[in-house]
Amino acid sequence: GNLWKFDLTSDDDSIWAVAFGNNTPLFTARGPVAIGGTRDQTQPITAPPIVRANDRSMVVGSGKTAETMAVGGMAVAFGTGRNLTSTDRRTDTTQNTQTLYSVLDNTRYRKKSGENHLEVHPGTGDCASKPSKCVPTPAAVGTLTSAGSPLAKQSIAAISALAGFETVNATQELKKETWKDYKGWYLDLPGKGERLLSPMQFWDGSNILAAYTAAPDGTKSSSSDNINESCVDVKIDTSLGSQYRTLINIMDGKIPSIPLVDANGDGVFDSKDKSAARLSVNTGSPLLITNAKNIMDYTGVGADTTKAIKGARMPEQSMRPSWRQLK
Repeated sequence: GNLWKFDLTSDDDSIWAVAFGNNTPLFTARGPVAIGGTRDQTQPITAPPIVRANDRSMVVGSGKTAETMAVGGMAVAFGTGRNLTSTDRRTDTTQNTQTLYSVLDNTRYRKKSGENHLEVHPGTGDCASKPSKCVPTPAAVGTLTSAGSPLAKQSIAAISALAGFETVNATQELKKETWKDYKGWYLDLPGKGERLLSPMQFWDGSNILAAYTAAPDGTKSSSSDNINESCVDVKIDTSLGSQYRTLINIMDGKIPSIPLVDANGDGVFDSKDKSAARLSVNTGSPLLITNAKNIMDYTGVGADTTKAIKGARMPEQSMRPSWRQLK
């Protein structure tokens, strides 16, 4: 359940180290046995995290002393779950709840004096008196408490008017007035045995995460003979029983601000799609392909265009997806 960060900024690899001190991870994930229960169960992390600079603002102070400042830092998103043992595949026993997370790494960086690379900024120490001019001291998020602190809770809810589609509610909303109280968000996965095993992707280069989560079947399917992919010396089925795609903003854990899913099947992305952000998709490796007008989800259907799920493109990309300085 530990998410580790390492400081590799130095040219001298002999001083590379765990970013927040020996034996101190950025974050430790803990979830409940069942949704709504006490968060006291260690959650394994299998898929790699995905990262983006946090672009939100927050209000610090109140009244005449209130100041609006950038949240800053990096949003680090990941999910929990594993598929390594025969126990992980069982459907006749209780599987602990797994979770999607986005935690805030508050570390800032600066150019190292006399050098051409960055180093970790140690912080300015004046955050109490001048918050808008503050450079925070790098600090780990820590271990999630039994109640979910210091992360904001999000929850999945069914859409009654659209069978098979779900949305995400901001149970504890991250906004300018509340960002100062949280260090990210979490979303518990409601499906029986549901977990994240595949890397998340950004939808059309935006801040929207496309998270594919899967639940086991427990029986061998006709479409899969893959029964030996395990760390145990017995044959078990590793085919998936079901898979879901959830669209959620990496920054605040909210659903996309525009319709991306044609939930009612009328070929138009509009308010009639009822804020749909989650649906069941075919099992298989996630595959999103962008064409001129749409995002096509070919997960589990190969090249069969008739079975691909059509999604809307974003009106504009929020930022350059990546870059490298050549000179």
